[in-house]
Amino acid sequence: MRMYYDHPRSPDYWIMKNKNTVWDKWLDLINQYPNRFIVGSDNSNHSTGTDDEKMKSVSRLLRQITDDKVRKMVATENLETLLKIK
Repeated sequence: MRMYYDHPRSPDYWIMKNKNTVWDKWLDLINQYPNRFIVGSDNSNHSTGTDDEKMKSVSRLLRQITDDKVRKMVATENLETLLKIK
């Protein structure tokens, strides 16, 4: 899914309803299946502005996950489990 609003490619895959709000259907899905999601980004090398916007979008997503355990899973724990470093 695309993490930041108005991404020039794949508008059908935006997780953001607008610049600040995640679609409810995505939050519901994340809360229902928290062990299936991780956050990350590619290194596009386009600009620091683009990278900053990606990180802001991730922060907006994580702030909207109201369950602390789910938020931790999506932010770090699922990746640690996947990489077997936890």
